[in-house]
Amino acid sequence: MLSNQMKRNRTLAGMALALLGMVILAQGQSESGADAGNNFQGRVRFENNAPAQFIQVELWTDGEASWRTITQTDRTGKFQAGTPCMVIQYKIEAAGYSPVWGRVDMSVKPCRVLEWVTLKQIRKEGAGGAPASGVMDSRIAAIPPEAKAEFEEGQRLVNGNDFMGAMPHLQKAIDLYPKYAEAYQLLAVAQVQTNHGPQAEASLVKAIEIEDRMPKAQYLLGVLYAMTNRVELAEKPLNRFVELDPQNPDAHFELARVNFALQKFL
Repeated sequence: MLSNQMKRNRTLAGMALALLGMVILAQGQSESGADAGNNFQGRVRFENNAPAQFIQVELWTDGEASWRTITQTDRTGKFQAGTPCMVIQYKIEAAGYSPVWGRVDMSVKPCRVLEWVTLKQIRKEGAGGAPASGVMDSRIAAIPPEAKAEFEEGQRLVNGNDFMGAMPHLQKAIDLYPKYAEAYQLLAVAQVQTNHGPQAEASLVKAIEIEDRMPKAQYLLGVLYAMTNRVELAEKPLNRFVELDPQNPDAHFELARVNFALQKFL
């Protein structure tokens, strides 16, 4: 029989695959996408017309699982990707904002498109009935340039599968800016990949403590709890994930699995 340590390592390895599917850049692209150049371009802005910087954009072929990629916006809110000349679906999401889904027919020549996207803030009702203030916006705006530089280097290393190399940069970003929830989230991915499950859990808990409106952090924490046989703890973050990203099929699938384990069939 496998020892408890071996079982735990297998669990962490399986969990790492789930986390990578949600956070890390897709590594493979089809030849048809590579040949097209940066034919899919977009500009993402917030409701106040400010550019949405360093926001994740996921693109995939309609009805095809063979091509999928993830990119992010630059400092001006622009993004670009080389996509196949097919029907392309995309999803853009940022913590505290409603996810945006789109579908573009790229099969018609010249197989190019420019999408304009506006992210709308998820508004909470405060005690006086007024929408919650833009605390998250001010938190992101306050990120020091040196902390952002450390985060970007950590992200680059994670995307290159150098998880050990990424962790010091992500930790440095957190040291420079303790409210860097996004750095905690990515640090958790690196920690899972290096078999540091408890540390990854602590990083995700801290990320959510700083910013509750991060759907990926909620999902990752719920998956971590579920895959380490703590389904009773998984229910809360997965429920929150469904609230933040109700169109994401992973949200309902994972929550259904947890409810089944908890014998909540109705």
